Amino acid sequence: MQDDDSASIDAAPNEVAVTYHNPVTNEDAEVRAQNLASIQAVGLISSTTDYKALPTHDLAARVAQRDLETSVAGITRLVIKFDRRGGMLEPASCFRVSLPDRDIGNIILRVGKIEEQDDGAFLITGVQDVFGFSSTSYSSSQQGSEWVAPDKSVNIVTDVKLIELPYAILAGTLSAADLAYVHETAGYIGVMATAPSSLSINYLLQSRAQGADFTTKNQGDWTPSGQLLTTIDRLTTTFEIDSDYLPKVGNGIMIDDEIMRIDAIDIENRTITVGRGCLDTLPTNHYSGSIIRLYDNLDTDNIEYMSGEKVDVKLLTQTSADTLDENIAPIESIVMSHRQIRPYLPGKIAINNMLYPDEIAKSDKYVLTFAHRDRVMQSDRLIDCMADNIGPEPGTTYHIEVTDLSHNIIWQINTSNTSIELPYLSDDNADTDDIHVLTLYSLRNGYESLNRFIVQLPAGHING
Repeated sequence: MQDDDSASIDAAPNEVAVTYHNPVTNEDAEVRAQNLASIQAVGLISSTTDYKALPTHDLAARVAQRDLETSVAGITRLVIKFDRRGGMLEPASCFRVSLPDRDIGNIILRVGKIEEQDDGAFLITGVQDVFGFSSTSYSSSQQGSEWVAPDKSVNIVTDVKLIELPYAILAGTLSAADLAYVHETAGYIGVMATAPSSLSINYLLQSRAQGADFTTKNQGDWTPSGQLLTTIDRLTTTFEIDSDYLPKVGNGIMIDDEIMRIDAIDIENRTITVGRGCLDTLPTNHYSGSIIRLYDNLDTDNIEYMSGEKVDVKLLTQTSADTLDENIAPIESIVMSHRQIRPYLPGKIAINNMLYPDEIAKSDKYVLTFAHRDRVMQSDRLIDCMADNIGPEPGTTYHIEVTDLSHNIIWQINTSNTSIELPYLSDDNADTDDIHVLTLYSLRNGYESLNRFIVQLPAGHING
């Protein structure tokens, strides 16, 4: 060792202020690190440094702590002559030195400067390594927190439900003149969607008829939704749900394709009581996990489409920072089927007084009963499937047929009566080839009801 030099710390800063830039608020902020013992001994000596690339308080505090420790460390510099083996050292690399004659038992130096001498030796200036970057900082200013900047990125909408608007919704949104102007075979789409993230504000609705280009129609709001927690059968009216949104009594909800009316809410037990099979829908079984949607809150592009047209829809998520690129938005589709003009399926359907059976037991006779429904008279309210006669709408008849398993019609009738004894007899010796299927649906002016009631009869044959 040829020389050593230790820097004086008398005039070294004992407070380091670091300025950083917060990209979330787009503002500069400052953090300080202090050597309180040095401040008490010699007074405050402050130094300020700008690190505009530092984005967080925590990182800036650690840098301030590093700079403070470097300034007050009393850095030792040693000039050491090496033989050719010193050539393995590179600038900024570290090596360990032990100099007992100078009371240096163990010190780590970082290579500062390397000079090659005429005799082949290397003269290396080493600086005491005090530049470690600690994982902990002690700052007199605001401490760091566990707060994480909210994710404002846009995500695609994965939960979308498209429907053709029923007559009751059109009657509630259009004037009488506009409703009368709607063509019999025309219809409107309804869109229900769940926000893909908590910071998704709303969406832009784009739509097109088949063969046309997508155009942005309007801005839509997310549909309040929940989840069915238990599997329910056709006639279950009280069930448990999981939802952040509290609906109100009288609201309409949709599970799968069935519309229901909320009759009671039990907040403590998270259950609702409903009327099943409202409007033109049929009560059906629903599995646990099915999505519950508040169907009153839906959007439309306000375009009239003709029956048979395929309509494509894109939803472009909007946050406060961005809007989803329309090129990556998934396409949802629906085929129009003039739902608004179709007669309603009758309600209170029963066979031998068994309501909406999934299967029929053998019997001496089979009596089919049901109640009238009226599309126009029900336009201002939600009538469930268990209500008594309403209407019927003028011109409505009911088509009943019995078919074999190959869909061949064995017997059929068109009637306006609400009680029919089927000419069907069970056969104790019949095999599976004698199983038949009963179908019931409504007819009016050539239009069929949206849904059909279908049930399998016991093995037997038509009487007569």
